Amino acid sequence: MMEFDLLITQEADKAKVFIAYGLVMNLVQECELSMIQTYYAIKMKKGEIKSFQDKSDLYSKRLSDTFGSLVSILSDQNYLDTDLIEKLRKIKKLRDNLAHTFFKENMPEIKTIEGRKLIINGMGHSYDYIDQVKIKLQSEMVKIFKEFNFTDQDIIKFVDSETKNWLLSEKAGRLDHI
Repeated sequence: MMEFDLLITQEADKAKVFIAYGLVMNLVQECELSMIQTYYAIKMKKGEIKSFQDKSDLYSKRLSDTFGSLVSILSDQNYLDTDLIEKLRKIKKLRDNLAHTFFKENMPEIKTIEGRKLIINGMGHSYDYIDQVKIKLQSEMVKIFKEFNFTDQDIIKFVDSETKNWLLSEKAGRLDHI
């Protein structure tokens, strides 16, 4: 929460609220990508990814899903524990509030320094919560990939910002036999 503490210790102007908001929403997007990656791993484990085209189709299709539909899709796989699914549902509610009503609901607080500090502090707590859930989700994905003898470097490439390119490249062709 260090970034958020720094935002609070500086003059808590409106720009700092937007920075805190942006950090949390960015992490929500990272969590969505982790859900897609975990779904991909689960599908591999179930033997439902058999070809390069399967990899490409699956990844492209999931990129267009919303946070809520990704939570439902993961829930339907009956692989992740219910506690993790419930935490993802909680993040979905937080995300929906941030995306649709946050600024309207918090307009009075945004107008005061103390209110802005409270908002930034709350954003910091939300960030920490989402980050912990994302880490747990990624650890589930890593467990599956380790079963397929993926190296740590393979997994790092997979979760890297080049995920789409890696998944769809010939470098991932070694998965065609799975």
